[in-house]
Amino acid sequence: MSKIEKTIAKLKKKPTPKDFTWEDLGKALQHFLFTPLAKGSTCGSRRKFISMDMVIISFHEPRPRDELKKYQIEQVLEILRSEGLL
Repeated sequence: MSKIEKTIAKLKKKPTPKDFTWEDLGKALQHFLFTPLAKGSTCGSRRKFISMDMVIISFHEPRPRDELKKYQIEQVLEILRSEGLL
């Protein structure tokens, strides 16, 4: 099983926030062909990912730790399932 397959499997299991990082999210979304949008000068810690179908996922990048919040994990799962990606 490759690293990305392990990351996707971990996401599907609804990990606890401390077990799934911002970096994991970025890798998983890029695997599903979501592209990070370029940061503007006023966006702060808000990060957006967009798919080829124009689906946008937008979150605040967690700081100072790299761990996602539970609601962020649930929203990503909901969007990926609704798009038929999971």
